[in-house]
Amino acid sequence: MNIFRFIHRVGQFKNALFASVDKKEISEISQYLDTEEISLFLSMSIIDQRHSLDVYHTSKDVIKKYPTANKNLTFKAVLLHDVGKSNFDLSLLDRVLATLPKKIVKKFFFWKYKHVMDYKYLHPSMSAKMVSNEAIKEWVALHYEEVKQDDPPELKVLKISDYLN
Repeated sequence: MNIFRFIHRVGQFKNALFASVDKKEISEISQYLDTEEISLFLSMSIIDQRHSLDVYHTSKDVIKKYPTANKNLTFKAVLLHDVGKSNFDLSLLDRVLATLPKKIVKKFFFWKYKHVMDYKYLHPSMSAKMVSNEAIKEWVALHYEEVKQDDPPELKVLKISDYLN
């Protein structure tokens, strides 16, 4: 892991420790999410809500590079991309372990390996099952993959914004 990625991970850890969500932010995102989607968003842990809001704030800049992207659908996808994490009982340690190479987790935290890997790799498909819009289902299911040239612009914005957070 290079030094910049390490510093990024330390920042993520700090953000998780001190995560909070402000009522003004919930009010702002309600212009993009309907009542059911707001309920989904609020079903996430504060850590995941904060992450999704950080991805959302980043996406407001990233989307400028993709003028053909549907803003409303992009922001819905960004805000709901990790809702599947709400199906997992996660500790801060679980979240940290999910950022480490599989070999390390398997060797030194073998009792947590399956849980952490399920969380890491299954949450996108679980998120997709929880949202109702078909396009958003697909984008959320694919948000962990690398950006591809033929990705729709909305998915590119999601992938890039999530990676930056």
